[in-house]
Amino acid sequence: MVAALVGASELPWYLGDMSRHLALVQEARAVIEASGQSHLLERCLRPLAFNARDQGDFESYVRVQSERIDRARLDESKFVREYVPQHARYGLAMLAADYGAALNAAHRMFAINAEFGRWGGWQDVGRALAAAGRHREASEQFSEAIRLQKERGQAGDFGEARQKLARAQLACGDLDAARVSAELAYREIDLRDAYSRTTAATALAMVRDAEGSVAEADRLHREALAANEHTGNQMTENEARLEYAKFLLKQDGAREARPLLEMVRDFYGHPFVIKRRQEAEELLGRCDEVRTT
Repeated sequence: MVAALVGASELPWYLGDMSRHLALVQEARAVIEASGQSHLLERCLRPLAFNARDQGDFESYVRVQSERIDRARLDESKFVREYVPQHARYGLAMLAADYGAALNAAHRMFAINAEFGRWGGWQDVGRALAAAGRHREASEQFSEAIRLQKERGQAGDFGEARQKLARAQLACGDLDAARVSAELAYREIDLRDAYSRTTAATALAMVRDAEGSVAEADRLHREALAANEHTGNQMTENEARLEYAKFLLKQDGAREARPLLEMVRDFYGHPFVIKRRQEAEELLGRCDEVRTT
């Protein structure tokens, strides 16, 4: 029953129905606690952490990730004891914008997977590398993830990996490759997938901006926000707002960028995400500079 409930929660998360997702995962936890099957808790703690993060409940996110670390230490599975704490630390470090710590955890996760004959880890390493500004290395990780996904027939994962690859390629100055990756991602992602429709539209908007297609870039940024508008995934929405605001500032659109940046700043009000708040505040400072000149 626990596996069925957690499995059923995945579709609402992709659709952005965070309330339904949370209700199903909380029901799974209640079943575990009532039955005394504490060894199954990791199955619902991980999605509980994701839900808290995506709704901006960073206090709960930190608490749940800490609980994952504490419980994993006592698990009978060596894999769980080694992998889960690193996975939790990775998530905490990425959210706190401590990308050195995130990269260390990602490398450990990758090594643990390899040790236990499990697959995965390339995108986690890639995300940490990209966030740390090491875009060429990130491109290599995302490309490898896509190659292996093809081998394993995991077509549903291509789009999200491709949009990450497109951003890394664009940051390396490889516009032609970024265009191919972003356009493929945009076409491949299911229209119902609010999360990846938002990220893919944003990535393609960034490519169109680099091409000089300002009107199309603006349309895609708006599309990205609209894809997530009626969902509860506030984290994804604010990441899209931030990229749109950066685009608007480049077009002398400080007046339009300001309300977006104010929402991003307010979303990151918790001390744990102070670095993310500071990025929004720095961009708001640029809005003020434009207003006073």
